Amino acid sequence: MERSMMKRMKDCRDCEDCDSKQPLFKFLTPENYELLNKDRFVVGFKKGELVYKQGTSFTHVIYLISGLVKLYMETRNRNLIIRISKPMEFIGGPGMYTSERHQNSAMALSNVCACFININSFKEVVRTNSLLSEELLKLISVKGQQVFDRLMSISHKQAPGLVAEALLYFSEQIYNSTSFDLNLSRQEFGDFCGMTKESAIRVLKDLKEEGIIKVDEEHFEIFDIPALRRISEIG
Repeated sequence: MERSMMKRMKDCRDCEDCDSKQPLFKFLTPENYELLNKDRFVVGFKKGELVYKQGTSFTHVIYLISGLVKLYMETRNRNLIIRISKPMEFIGGPGMYTSERHQNSAMALSNVCACFININSFKEVVRTNSLLSEELLKLISVKGQQVFDRLMSISHKQAPGLVAEALLYFSEQIYNSTSFDLNLSRQEFGDFCGMTKESAIRVLKDLKEEGIIKVDEEHFEIFDIPALRRISEIG
């Protein structure tokens, strides 16, 4: 990360008065806010820039203020996108309390604004605020279950079921619309589905020919949600 980026932006506000405050921050005390606000900074990333690299030191908890970020595992043969993060979410992984290194990589899918909170300050707040700790555990459990469910799908579903599940995920959880511009390339879409780009394109073509979806470059329209659900469930 360039040194020039590691600074507070001009419009960066105090944590307690932040318009993009995470819901669980309602459990913070004034002392907690003071500690977190003391040693944090906001960074802007352009589409395609790395937010952090797999294997690097886990020095900050990262809170996404705006934009979309893909979290992915780098393997010898291919990348596996495990989650798409949207505003008002923390991004990172289990490395904070294990290896103290990032266990995945994060890349901006659009222009992104993120708040970097010093990990030691964050851990101190977690240790001293039981209400926040409980809510954080709930949040981590939900995200962990979502990743587990995705890996189970990749292990058991066939290509049509995986693509249908992915389209429902983007429609309902990321864009909240049946008409959206997908921020992923076809290769990234294949990585998200756990298949090759060619297989993903073939399934998209089949769905288009069946009148279930319309695809025009990055723009997707879903005409038949029930049909996608059936395909996803059959797998």
